Amino acid sequence: MPPDWPSRFTTAALSPRTAPSCASSCSSSAYPPQRQAIDLCLGDLHQALKLLAGDRYRLRAASLPHEALAPRSVYARFFGAPIHFAQAHAGLHIARSTLEVHVQSANESLRQIAVDYLSRLEAPGQNLTSRVRQALRHTLGSTGGKKNDIADLLGMHSRTLQRHLKAEGTTFEILREDVRKEVALRYLRETQIPLKQLTDVLGLSEESALARSCRRWFGMPPSQLRRLETVVQGRDVV
Repeated sequence: MPPDWPSRFTTAALSPRTAPSCASSCSSSAYPPQRQAIDLCLGDLHQALKLLAGDRYRLRAASLPHEALAPRSVYARFFGAPIHFAQAHAGLHIARSTLEVHVQSANESLRQIAVDYLSRLEAPGQNLTSRVRQALRHTLGSTGGKKNDIADLLGMHSRTLQRHLKAEGTTFEILREDVRKEVALRYLRETQIPLKQLTDVLGLSEESALARSCRRWFGMPPSQLRRLETVVQGRDVV
């Protein structure tokens, strides 16, 4: 969200899914961008909210974590509001009055049944490693990737978390490093957000920690990797 966004508005945010685990080599073709999927999800959410809120739907702006894939006028025409590109998250900035709309056809009993079911739902066969990765992807910026916080989210003690991960052949530290690498590559490839902001997104303490990490992961500092990816993508377009 832009820093000066009025507090009387609220945001429905989507945490973008990161690209698959990547090796030190970061060629453009190996890790397909998730930009089209993010645009589609945000567009679907926009249409669903319009349907539910009717003429009381008030979208003030939309944010996307990448540059425009089509002329900016196309985005503005579809959403009917200003679009902020290369932000930290995808989101719809909605007037609070929209959230107060009462859906006349809502069935409270069915809603509670659905909420109770979804709260217990886990993907079939999903192991703890996958659950930890997912939790890290969604909370790096807010938790800093702290083991205790992730363990709390998953409803277990940190020692129990580590013991189960060891049984699956990994550790929390390895998973956190992998997820940070994935997220860093996606943001450096697909956005122009400032490196200080990317440092916060990754839950790192300072920008120098981001530089050291990128040298370890990719063999170059983040600014150089971003320039390289810009050149590669320019060639792909040609």
